[in-house]
Amino acid sequence: MAITWRFRTLDTFHVPEATTDGISGRTKQIILPLLAVADHLGPPCRQRYQEDLLAFARQRDAEVREVRRESWEAQLIEAYVALPGKENGPTCQALADIVTNGTDADANMHRALTARKVSEIMRGMGFKTKHTNRGSVVMINENRLRELCKRFGIVTEQSPPPSPAE
Repeated sequence: MAITWRFRTLDTFHVPEATTDGISGRTKQIILPLLAVADHLGPPCRQRYQEDLLAFARQRDAEVREVRRESWEAQLIEAYVALPGKENGPTCQALADIVTNGTDADANMHRALTARKVSEIMRGMGFKTKHTNRGSVVMINENRLRELCKRFGIVTEQSPPPSPAE
C-alpha cells in the first residue's frame, strides 16, 4: 500500500520554498523532505507542522552549537587564537597546558589531553605540526583558522560573531 502511494505521488513532490534562515546546511538536508511531505497535508495541519518542524530544527542547531563550543577542539582553537606570537607557532604542550589549566578540568582530562593528543586533534582540523627543539609547533592557514572559528563559535578581534546558521 505505501509503495503504491509512493509511486503515484513521487513525481508530485518538489523541494519546498520554505524560509530556513538560521538553520545549518546539514539540518536543511534533513528537514526539506519532511517539509515536502507537509505540502501534502491539509491546510489546517500544514502550517502548524511546518512551524513546529522549523522550530525543532533551530533548537537542534542551537544544541549542536553549544555542544561543539564546549568540545576539546573548540577549546584548543580558542587557546591557539588567544596566544600571542603565533608567527613561531605555539607548541602542542603549551596548548594542552592552557586548556587543562584554564578550565575546571578533572584529573582524567589532565591525563588524556597530552601533547600527542593535541597534535592529533589539531592535525585532524587542518593544522600543520612541525617538530622543533621546543616541541611540536602548531601552524595553520589564516583562512582555515577563520573557518574553524566560525564553525566553533569563537569570536576573535578580526572575525564577526557567528551567525545562527553555523
